[in-house]
Amino acid sequence: LNYLPLFPGLADALLVRIENVCDLMVPDLSYDGIAAMRAYHEMCALDDPVALAELRRGLLEYCRLDTLAMVRVLGELEGCN
Repeated sequence: LNYLPLFPGLADALLVRIENVCDLMVPDLSYDGIAAMRAYHEMCALDDPVALAELRRGLLEYCRLDTLAMVRVLGELEGCN
């Protein structure tokens, strides 16, 4: 199924990220994928085990939110039927 007609402002494939769709469909759930990408890049260069563990915890929290967002968006899409 193609749900893009539901999001006329997101026709550009570069803008269709789960965070953008989530902002429209599940506005009470907000998070920043760009910050997660930066944190991952930073984590790859870290030698400090404490800082590494802290960034890892943050990235795991991002992954949890990302999965929750997909589940919630799917629930919204299923409600469109």
